[in-house]
Amino acid sequence: MPTMFGSGRHHHYQSVKMPPQTLTTADIDAEIRKQDLQIFEAIAREFPDDYDAMLRKITAAAQAGSQT
Repeated sequence: MPTMFGSGRHHHYQSVKMPPQTLTTADIDAEIRKQDLQIFEAIAREFPDDYDAMLRKITAAAQAGSQT
């Protein structure tokens, strides 16, 4: 083969599958706050226990979904 096509040499690259990053409650909270939705800010301010429970449920669902 001509030089411009690599002289006939073939390079094979094996893709490496990285393990999925485990989402944390802090990751979920940061993403929610980044969306700047006042309803979640109000819930976090007025009902912090409910907001934390919601974050734990979202985190659990996200972690379960990333394993499948």
